[in-house]
Amino acid sequence: MRTTQPLCWNKWMRNGRRPARPPLRFTECKKLELKDYVSGGDNRSAELACNSQMLDMLNCLKVFDFDETKCSKQITSFRSCYQKFLESRIKSDSIDSKNDQIIGKRSQSLSRTQVNSLLKRYPQPN
Repeated sequence: MRTTQPLCWNKWMRNGRRPARPPLRFTECKKLELKDYVSGGDNRSAELACNSQMLDMLNCLKVFDFDETKCSKQITSFRSCYQKFLESRIKSDSIDSKNDQIIGKRSQSLSRTQVNSLLKRYPQPN
């Protein structure tokens, strides 16, 4: 009669726990260090400028068979909105181009050029 082997087969079988998985080894694919630049695309918002005014203008033109004289109100509202949009974009671009404007309200969302200028000032040690 064999009683000792089934009763003391393994420690983990006796207390009902499964064996722990062996720790996973981390294999490094690339070097874990920061670069001295940030690559990326444009940080501008994806929303369209004056979308509602443009839709109103196009609907009016469609109703009146593209007769601009009957839709002059919608056309002028769209043009004025677009001019305001261009002015605000030029203003934000001029603020973004200055590297001194990093602190303050705009420090939460830095453009890639501002981040690159900061990284050039303080390069990463190799």
